Amino acid sequence: MLKTLDKYIIKKFLGTYVFMVLLLMSISVVFDVSQKIQDFVSNKLSIKEIVFDYYVHFVVLYSNMFSSLIVFLSVIWFTSLMASRSEIVAILSGGVSFNRFLRPFIIGATILTLYSLFMNHYVVPFSNNKRLEFETKNVGFQVSKRNTFLEVEKGTLVYFEEMDLRNGNVRNIWIEQWQENEDGTWKMTSNIQAKSAVIDSVTNYWVFGGYFIREIKNDKEILRSGDRLDTLLNFKKDDLGQRAEIASAMTTDDLNVYRVKEKSKGSENVVSIDLERYQRSALPFASYILTLIAVSVSCRKTRGGIGLNIAMGLTATMLYIFFQRMGQVAAINSGLNTIIAVWLPNMIFAVVAYIFYKTAPK
Repeated sequence: MLKTLDKYIIKKFLGTYVFMVLLLMSISVVFDVSQKIQDFVSNKLSIKEIVFDYYVHFVVLYSNMFSSLIVFLSVIWFTSLMASRSEIVAILSGGVSFNRFLRPFIIGATILTLYSLFMNHYVVPFSNNKRLEFETKNVGFQVSKRNTFLEVEKGTLVYFEEMDLRNGNVRNIWIEQWQENEDGTWKMTSNIQAKSAVIDSVTNYWVFGGYFIREIKNDKEILRSGDRLDTLLNFKKDDLGQRAEIASAMTTDDLNVYRVKEKSKGSENVVSIDLERYQRSALPFASYILTLIAVSVSCRKTRGGIGLNIAMGLTATMLYIFFQRMGQVAAINSGLNTIIAVWLPNMIFAVVAYIFYKTAPK
């Protein structure tokens, strides 16, 4: 049963959280508009299209991505205000234990954690898919993939020097078809080399420029070459590569299927996919740890006042992001286990939270 103290703190907690989200997202939108305003104007987009087709999804993504950090700053803010007004001293002096005082904070963190988990696994992927569609159509970006070797399906090997992920144009592509013999060995049946390649989105035909084909039939080689070749292959543009952000636009179930497919091709995106999968759960649970740190730090009345606590909160936020990025880089470049990489900031800050909890005024 919630007491008056619980209702008071939970109301402050959630109210401050909503205020912080609105404040930080407003600032983020202003900065993003300043960077993309030229694209909006050149594509003659209406205010309605910009707001509802892009910035609604922009806010959904980033407000949830930084939810646990916003929780931390929110708790630091309103708890420091309570301490400056001697409310916490009065509560603890009235016989309320520190653990009892923490209860409404844990309830508030639980509400936001469950909300963030639901958003991460179900709502954000759908919303992010809409955002990426808008960017692909209206916002200029140049993302390319270089020197990639893939087995797009069993017996089909593809290497290309460079691919523009926006329009699917490929430069210097090499396609080999292999067939398995009865004794388990493999033999190459054809080899296509081309200076350029692009897929027709309507017919799904590949158009090769400056091509050379080598076919092997009955131990005889057939060689062909030319300036242009239209042909139908058993793979599409997306099988060769997609934007790294595409993983964030998939539900968790779709992401698991996508991971199996990418792993079978020997794709280098598997680590990034695993990071995305585990972050969807790890980041929301950080709310508990950061809430405990925030309460322990800001519940004492200091000479520096609210400003000192806010400064400590911002420092802790930057350290959390630093450890988060460090884990991701270690997973991608050094082979660190992705679960450890994602949960590393939580593990480190859990120790910090315990230290602050033990030293908090009780």
